Amino acid sequence: KNAMSREKKKELRRKGQIGKTLFYQMLMHHILSILCWPYAVTKNAMSWAVGYFMFTEITNCGLNGRSILDILGYGDSTLPGQCISIMWIIQFTIVRIVPIPLLV
Repeated sequence: KNAMSREKKKELRRKGQIGKTLFYQMLMHHILSILCWPYAVTKNAMSWAVGYFMFTEITNCGLNGRSILDILGYGDSTLPGQCISIMWIIQFTIVRIVPIPLLV
């Protein structure tokens, strides 16, 4: 017998529709990055920005972990979901927000 409930399957299908839109957004984001970053590095134009943006990708680990926990049924109302959300907020703030004044 399949352990996944009908409601869970319906929720995953709904998320799949949202995911389709985000897929194309992320596809364009990565295509542009693949095209622009090597140019910036080889021309030594904005290399510091390329390095910073590559470093900020580390915050995606927490975001993906949160998404995985949500799919497994450990959403924001559970202790694991709350812990990873809080850790992600702290990580995002330190890595992406605190350095902003140093970049402008």
